[in-house]
Amino acid sequence: MVKSFRKDQIKDALKLTQVSRRFPFLERGDARYIRVIYEDSIISRAFIAKRMIEFENNPRALVIANEFGIWPSSEDANLSEALFQHFGCGGNVHIFPCHLFRSDEMADLISFLHISLLFGWGCDVYLLGESEVFYGLDHDGFIDICVNSEEIFSVYLERWKELDLKVQVHN
Repeated sequence: MVKSFRKDQIKDALKLTQVSRRFPFLERGDARYIRVIYEDSIISRAFIAKRMIEFENNPRALVIANEFGIWPSSEDANLSEALFQHFGCGGNVHIFPCHLFRSDEMADLISFLHISLLFGWGCDVYLLGESEVFYGLDHDGFIDICVNSEEIFSVYLERWKELDLKVQVHN
């Protein structure tokens, strides 16, 4: 079952997954990243959510929702509460903004990412697989992607360019 954390437990989740050790390039602030702009695209948000994890081989993932309620008219409380009930925590994103997904819970991760994209939630997504991948979902309709090596960066860049989305590289 997905492990959910209250807002006051986020530091525990970060420590448990060793995010600072695994993602030092984020803390230094010198990460090269890919920005994918999906806001005006007709591409399905479900497809984008699936694309976010399809490159990794059975990762775990830590997801921290840090922007929600910004576009209340785009949110569906019944839908999000049903997902949280499925996770076994009850409540909603205001109570449980942080979730740790095991490698056998990728369908649940895709559902959470899909809802985040639909509702305009900003999230930090740490994929903890063979390579460290960070996705920063923004409520304004873009995703920033940081990876831990130049080789992996090139692969991700090409795969996201395959879609009919605006893709930018930032140094």
